[in-house]
Amino acid sequence: MARRTLGFWWLCLLALSSAAGCSSGSGSDEINVCQPLAPVTSSVTLTESQIVGAGQAQDGTLYVVTTGKLGPRLFVAEDMQLIEQYVDGSGGDTLVMYEDAKGVQHVIEVEGSGADMHMGIATGPLPDKTFVIGSVGEELTLVDASAVLAMPAQNTQTFHIDYVGEASDGSYIVVTAPDHASSYDDYRLFLGQVEALQQQLVTEFDASLSGTRIINFTFNGSAVQFSYDPGGAMGSLTAGGVDESFVSAQSATDQVAPSGAVFECR
Repeated sequence: MARRTLGFWWLCLLALSSAAGCSSGSGSDEINVCQPLAPVTSSVTLTESQIVGAGQAQDGTLYVVTTGKLGPRLFVAEDMQLIEQYVDGSGGDTLVMYEDAKGVQHVIEVEGSGADMHMGIATGPLPDKTFVIGSVGEELTLVDASAVLAMPAQNTQTFHIDYVGEASDGSYIVVTAPDHASSYDDYRLFLGQVEALQQQLVTEFDASLSGTRIINFTFNGSAVQFSYDPGGAMGSLTAGGVDESFVSAQSATDQVAPSGAVFECR
């Protein structure tokens, strides 16, 4: 395959040759300066079919385990509102582990279904991943799904940079991702010069078995693909049968935006 300088300016030439014109955007959508790493709080709509189990502890705290696209989700009631917690370990849809605001580890398990359901919570490191409900920790009092659905639920998502790399022409690609993703829906790709990194229209996001992430997007109407390994140094941009490498000079655990970066969202 031919190897040429591809970055942002080469993509501009590709767009101009197809009479599409050139900007760092992916269409005529309105573009605004934004902060893609700022926390975002949004409401969550739960359905009865998603609820695996709901139980209340003696101190009044309500725990709700639900199904999710990429695994189980956990909501804990605060001030009559369900707040989603980060699940840092699970066993199917019936066991979740999370760390509370004080840094204390908890394990919540749901056993059985219907009239035979039991739900419990255990605190601190356990010798085994599972525990015997009623013998270890506290057995929770089951709460009907209708009471859960009557409560508002919300999620506060924080974000990080999953990849940042520079091409030979000085343009950058920056991929941002949720810290606690239940899908790839909120991953975003920004492309351009450091003073105008514009969000691109992602048409498909996929991941290989090896962990390589593959983003298909449009640039001024042209199909482009970018692939990278999270935490890796190299990224590959493909358009018009030509490849260009993006290189990250940052450590895998400390990805930050380029100095002076201005992000523009659509």
